[in-house]
Amino acid sequence: MIGYTTRTGANTVSGHVSRISADGATIWSRDFSVGAAGNDKLQSGVRLPYGNLVFIGAASTHSEAPFKGWALQLDSNGKVLAERLFDEPGGGRFYDVEWVRGKMLVAVGAARRDGNGNVDGIVARNSIQSK
Repeated sequence: MIGYTTRTGANTVSGHVSRISADGATIWSRDFSVGAAGNDKLQSGVRLPYGNLVFIGAASTHSEAPFKGWALQLDSNGKVLAERLFDEPGGGRFYDVEWVRGKMLVAVGAARRDGNGNVDGIVARNSIQSK
């Protein structure tokens, strides 16, 4: 289960991941954040063939900063193996991630690259994978 949760005593949010067993029991549950005062949201995730988990979304380093595309790779126990921010000048975010053709990780999203409000699609391929 992925998404985000409000930080205790703060007006910001953290990305959240819970691993749930087949019978519905929580195996582990963790919050993840990039900056102490930012808003960090996880949108989508995929399990890789060798067991690691990749989650994507958007993060900001403080409450007024534009979002940046955010990718997070965890092992099956919730330990962070890799993390990356994709910094576009006008902000950006990822919406979906897939394991394609059994060999390639692809994340898709949107960014404001020219700084004037126009939105472009973005695609990241194998940029966040760590084995």
